Amino acid sequence: MSKLSCLIVGLGNPGQKYINTRHNVGFRVARKFAEQFGIELSHSKKYEAEVGVKEVTFDTNFTYQELLEKETLSEQNKRKYKLIELNKKLEGVSDEAFREEILQKIETLPPAEADPKIVKQKLERLIAYPKVNVHVLLPMTFMNLSGGPLRHYLDNEKMSVSRINKLNRIIAVHDEIMFPIGTNKIKVKGGAAGHNGVANIENRLGTDKFHRLRVGVGSLDGSLTNIKEAVLKNFDSTEKQPLQQSISECVEILDKYVHYDLQMLMGEYHTK
Repeated sequence: MSKLSCLIVGLGNPGQKYINTRHNVGFRVARKFAEQFGIELSHSKKYEAEVGVKEVTFDTNFTYQELLEKETLSEQNKRKYKLIELNKKLEGVSDEAFREEILQKIETLPPAEADPKIVKQKLERLIAYPKVNVHVLLPMTFMNLSGGPLRHYLDNEKMSVSRINKLNRIIAVHDEIMFPIGTNKIKVKGGAAGHNGVANIENRLGTDKFHRLRVGVGSLDGSLTNIKEAVLKNFDSTEKQPLQQSISECVEILDKYVHYDLQMLMGEYHTK
C-alpha cells in the first residue's frame, strides 16, 4: 500500500496582537491538530515558520460499532450501512442469518451489498492510508506573505508542487468570514475569494490545485458587515464556546483528510 504525505498549512498573523483575531483561526486549528497527534512544532529560521512532522499510524482494526461512533460515513452511507448498529446483536450468527436481518432492516440495500464480508471490506477502505507522513507548517510571515515559507518548505522537502494529488496532499487552513462560526468546508481548488493568504500561496506555487479548509468565523448574528475590519476583530465572549466546538470539528476533518479516501471525504465536507 502506498504511503501518503500530507502537509497542513495553518494561516494567520504572527505576534501577540493577532492571537485571538478571526484571521488567526487557521493557526489555532493547525496547532490543535498537531497537539492531538503529538506533532511537536518548533520555530525554523530557515523556513520562517513553525514546523513539525511525524509519521502517524492509524489503527484499521475497528469494530462496526467503533466505525459508527467515529462517524466516518456520510448520512447516506450511514443509512445504507445501518448493519453496523447490528454488530453486537448479530455476533455469532451465520452469514445467512446476518444477510436476512440486514435485508429486513434496510429495504434499499441491494442483496450483493448485504454480504457482511463485502461490507466489511468497504468499511476498511475508509482508512485508505494506515501510515501517513504528516507535516504541519505555520508561516510566521504576515498573512499576505504565507506562500513564501510554504514554497521554500516544499522545495527543500522535495514535495513537488506539480505532483499534488491523492498521495501528496496540501491543505491550507484559513478563516472564512462569509461562513458563520460552526460552518466548515473543504474546497478542492479555485480562486482565493479575496483571501490574501490563499492568493499569495496560489501566486508562489503557481497553481490553485491545493485543498483548503475554510473555517467559518463570521458572526452568528450577521453583525459583521465590513469584511476587512471583521477579520482583524477578536471573537467576543458569546462566540468562545461555539468557536471551540468549531475548532474541534476542524481537527476531526483534518484527521479524516490525512488518511481517508478523498472521494469519500469530499462527499461530506466539500464546497465549490
